Amino acid sequence: VVLEVLREESDWHWNSVVLCGPTGVGKSHLGVGVAEAARQSRQANVREENAVDFAADYAHAALAGTLAAFRSRYERLDLWVVDDLSELKGKPAAQEELARLMDQLRSQGTRILLLTRAWPTTDEEFVASLASRVWEGLPVLIQPPSREVRLALVEQFALERGIPLSHA
Repeated sequence: VVLEVLREESDWHWNSVVLCGPTGVGKSHLGVGVAEAARQSRQANVREENAVDFAADYAHAALAGTLAAFRSRYERLDLWVVDDLSELKGKPAAQEELARLMDQLRSQGTRILLLTRAWPTTDEEFVASLASRVWEGLPVLIQPPSREVRLALVEQFALERGIPLSHA
């Protein structure tokens, strides 16, 4: 579904998708898979990065006076995947820049995939401009699998590899 929504020629009216869920449910894995599928299916120009790296690169560019070069990395993107958005808490300058870039990229038709452990709120941790842009995206809540699903996955994994299991 995420791939369908983010396809350029999709009938969906979302240009961003927000995958939200606790640590360990596979958000990052899905993000990598979506990025790779976009690259393979249409040779898309894709940028994947962790929010912490984005913030560090932005801070370095701001201090070095190289913001134009920093921003040029985002020109002509088809898909931008930002992982671990929750890590931008308490970094208002990086949040404002992320919101500015999201506006710029959306106006160009760039699809955006955001991955986060928690929905940003407009409090001391997230600036209103970023929180509102995140809330404009299609929210996809990812829950951990139930005990039954986890057991079925382990059994399937063991079966495929010829590993005997005892059901004690």
